[in-house]
Amino acid sequence: MARRRARRSGQHRITRWVFALIIVVAAAVILKGRLVVHDIRITGNRNILASRVVELSGLEIGTDMLRVDEQAIRRGIERDPYLQVARVEMQYPSTVAITVRESRPSAVIESLGIYLLIDEECRLLAFLSDREQAGVLVVTGVEVASQREGMRIGTNPPGQADDLQRLLGAVSANGVENQITELNVENLDNLYLMTPIGVQVLLGDDGQLAEKMIWFEVVYRQLVDADARGGTLDVSSARNGVYTPPDG
Repeated sequence: MARRRARRSGQHRITRWVFALIIVVAAAVILKGRLVVHDIRITGNRNILASRVVELSGLEIGTDMLRVDEQAIRRGIERDPYLQVARVEMQYPSTVAITVRESRPSAVIESLGIYLLIDEECRLLAFLSDREQAGVLVVTGVEVASQREGMRIGTNPPGQADDLQRLLGAVSANGVENQITELNVENLDNLYLMTPIGVQVLLGDDGQLAEKMIWFEVVYRQLVDADARGGTLDVSSARNGVYTPPDG
């Protein structure tokens, strides 16, 4: 009797497992038809069309959601040096959301007769034959050690790229791009800017750049209003701006 009960109990367990397996298989079959990409959402782009980002991603409507390759999407999109993938998010059952960062040209660097167009993070965006093509400020005093589109430039010494990134960030944060024609980083302790009215702006090192840019902007406006030309504006103390005219 006990053996019969044990045999019956075992049969019940097998039946339950088989039933559960049938449910899992059925669910997989049902979901396989439903878990496909119906919507690809692109955010973060400014000038590059969303359709172009989708094209670069290689992702297609109808792709099995379980087979979406996030790394392949990232590699595809980042073939465009202006684009970086911030996030790929699977929004089940049928949406893939891709957030990108689109670089904005910040400066050009002359290197061996060509111009390197870079963004604020010193990533190389394009090679130009004429610096006027870019319409951005020119960086001088840089020895470029490596250059590859979509990658951060290498400099000699290496710290020069870090200083340049901080400077470009400060320029962008204070919105003074149009007041600068040249940014010289040859001497990291004696950085300087040139302006459209020929005033040389002495920055000193890369400390307190936010404060220095504020003083630069305030005094520069006064110089423009006074129709000043040439001379030097020293903001290296970050406490004031001292202008010396060309004949001073």
